[in-house]
Amino acid sequence: TMPMPSSPLRSREVIVFFTEYLFIKLNRDQMPRAAHGTSGVRGGPCFRLGALDGLPHPQRRRRQRDASRGPLTTFHQRRAQYQQSIGQGSFTAHAIWIHERQTLDASFAVGDAGNSFNTLDTWRVNGVFYTPSRIGGSLGYFSTTGTTDTGLYAPMPVMGSANGSPNNAGVIAELSFMPWLNTRLAAQYVAYTKFNGGTTGYDGSGRSASDNNTLYVYTWLVF
Repeated sequence: TMPMPSSPLRSREVIVFFTEYLFIKLNRDQMPRAAHGTSGVRGGPCFRLGALDGLPHPQRRRRQRDASRGPLTTFHQRRAQYQQSIGQGSFTAHAIWIHERQTLDASFAVGDAGNSFNTLDTWRVNGVFYTPSRIGGSLGYFSTTGTTDTGLYAPMPVMGSANGSPNNAGVIAELSFMPWLNTRLAAQYVAYTKFNGGTTGYDGSGRSASDNNTLYVYTWLVF
């Protein structure tokens, strides 16, 4: 699990989507064994690609000029996953890119945004390894970059930005144990190297990015 830092939405900002999704999976284990020369040996790699696009509902597009309706937001998401068995254990790598386009005419008109159009790009990558005894660990990196907007990302304690930047970056480390196949116990640590465009004094009130570092302890159950 890789949390993605995001910028808080204003109360008047309403987002409605049509979504389109494409998913491709290439699994060597599902091919005829003669085709990939395994000679009965299983545990080959699995590679997945996914695409998800969100577009404003047509009714929202027609109302775009009505300042009381808030902004229109579209996003484009691309995913990739690689999985490989290693002995009795397993290794999985994930990568995701999200590109978001924000049309902020309403917020710009009332002074809540410094721009009428902004973008956000988010990258997340991680690797996960599990031993045969179902003890696992993961290490990942995340980064968000976007358009500088001194109105939308204004200085304020904790969640604000002194320079109007939404840029975040950091690493995520996790240790976990699965006593049963439907149960996972885990501890996860999120460390920020950048938060809202800065490393020290990023919010205009003297707060550092590392002050947002967080330890999570959680249980995951499947019914």
